[in-house]
Amino acid sequence: MWDTLAFYLPIATVGASFALLAFRPTRGAMLWLLEEDHPIEAATALLFFVAAAMAASLTRILRKRTVAPWVRQFYRVFAILLFVVAMEEISWGQRLLGFETPAAFRAINGQGETTLHNVGVLQGRSEWIRLGFGVIGLAAIKLRTRPELSAIQVPSWLWPWFLTIAVHAAIDACNDIWTIEPRFDIAVNRSSEVIELLISVVVVLYLRSNARRLSAEAWPAINQ
Repeated sequence: MWDTLAFYLPIATVGASFALLAFRPTRGAMLWLLEEDHPIEAATALLFFVAAAMAASLTRILRKRTVAPWVRQFYRVFAILLFVVAMEEISWGQRLLGFETPAAFRAINGQGETTLHNVGVLQGRSEWIRLGFGVIGLAAIKLRTRPELSAIQVPSWLWPWFLTIAVHAAIDACNDIWTIEPRFDIAVNRSSEVIELLISVVVVLYLRSNARRLSAEAWPAINQ
């Protein structure tokens, strides 16, 4: 049952978001859900914070294991990156706390906010980051059987999630070059918030899977 759910859930989530945007009676409600600081973005930020805590916890778990030093560093750096992503989702608390964007930062930020992903060439290029995430995830699944990567392996059942993320991001990137169909292009752009939510879910599922496996007594140690 879990395999079936894992396969269809990301596809169904994206499909539902398109349907809700296309259906006039539900369009307004869906657009409201996709606004900044509204439920979908808030859930995404919360899950990234949870994932950051999980990654940090994994570094402590691995202190009791004989693992290559780079493995602990991987989860430590991953925890920091996830925390930064979570803070970026909430603009580092700017709207929550109500502080003004520093003048020097406002001058280089495409949205006048306290965020890094809107600075310079990064502005409006988040689909490439999502595409990279999806492609890297699929590649990591292909490499999961390599013994030296067993401590950071990506579960094979996550492939539909990475594929959905990669396909959506690829279409979004193409929209920057070619217009496919105006209403469809708008739906792709707006539903990118749903893709970010899927990414946060994938990261939590990935870390939960590895935490359970690495915490098990039967997990084989990796010699340094």
